[in-house]
Amino acid sequence: MDGSSAKRNQDLGLAVLQQTLAISGYAPKRSFRSPEEFQIYFQKHKTLIVDATEQRTQCPKASGYKELMYSGKKNPHRQGYDYCYA
Repeated sequence: MDGSSAKRNQDLGLAVLQQTLAISGYAPKRSFRSPEEFQIYFQKHKTLIVDATEQRTQCPKASGYKELMYSGKKNPHRQGYDYCYA
């Protein structure tokens, strides 16, 4: 199997898994409309998992934002903060 076919199969499998988990009520909530909604949700759910995987972004042009995104690596740039609360 070549790389592009493997990627298509992976994307299809993930889409099926996400839809199945959402329909069955086991998918994690990924967005909240307000801080109050967030607090209500986590009164029932005690664990918060944050995916802090670095992802490539275009090199920022604004100097302040450029300093914030600086990771010390030659080419890839960080896309956000690496926080995780449990």
